[in-house]
Amino acid sequence: MTEKKTAKTKKVAKTSEYKNAVKGKKKGTVVVSQTYVAVMAIIIAVQTLVILVLMMALTTSLNGKGIDSLFGGEQTAQRQDRDIRHGGIIAASPESGNIGEHVRGKKDSKVVFIWYTDMQCPACAQMWPIIEALYAKYSDKVAFVTRYLPLNMHPYARPASIALESADAQGYYYEMMSALFTRRNDWVYVSDEDMLADRFDEIFKEASGGKGDGVKFREGLNREEYGKKVDHDMKLAREDSLTSTPTVFINGREIDFANASEGASTAFINAIEDALNK
Repeated sequence: MTEKKTAKTKKVAKTSEYKNAVKGKKKGTVVVSQTYVAVMAIIIAVQTLVILVLMMALTTSLNGKGIDSLFGGEQTAQRQDRDIRHGGIIAASPESGNIGEHVRGKKDSKVVFIWYTDMQCPACAQMWPIIEALYAKYSDKVAFVTRYLPLNMHPYARPASIALESADAQGYYYEMMSALFTRRNDWVYVSDEDMLADRFDEIFKEASGGKGDGVKFREGLNREEYGKKVDHDMKLAREDSLTSTPTVFINGREIDFANASEGASTAFINAIEDALNK
């Protein structure tokens, strides 16, 4: 009798232990489930917030106000840097070999026309007469700035830019530029740098009307500061991922002249007139 009672007691104890274990598991499951729900709720809330911020940014941007108010002044600073690089005249610095911008026309004008050129680029050679015509038309109203952007595909573009700097040291910058473009086929196809230097020397004599000092010009082809000036201009271009020439900015706005239905010259004139009338 006692053995049966003991067995029954053990059975009841085991049953009670099992029920308690089951209850514990259920309780643990409920806690885990509640935690999962809470985590998912947080994730959904964060995602919703991000979507709302992006929608606000898009709406603000479409309204022409930008997204600086949402993300701080970083983008404003970037635009200001771009405006300085492509909307104004940059002073000489050690980084540029202490050589300033090549500016002609009305240097204190409120309208600044900047064009990036690769001296070996055939499109730049074709653009040059248009630039000259614009200068003739607006020399008393607009500041015209020339900067260098030698492309990797043109191995002689950088040496030609340095040759321009050497010619500029004697006051023949634009005469040399015109001659390099006009006689482009005489130097872009030479086989080595020695022959290239000889061709530059010939072209400089023509550009200077025989008045330039050929020895000083030749020495200038190896001047470090002239190379720094070219590299400085290239750095300005690369900071805004410019990869083609010619590229033109008027008061910091890039002009898409290649796709202008009225033609490049008219596109430039319209942009200049618009800037002058603001």
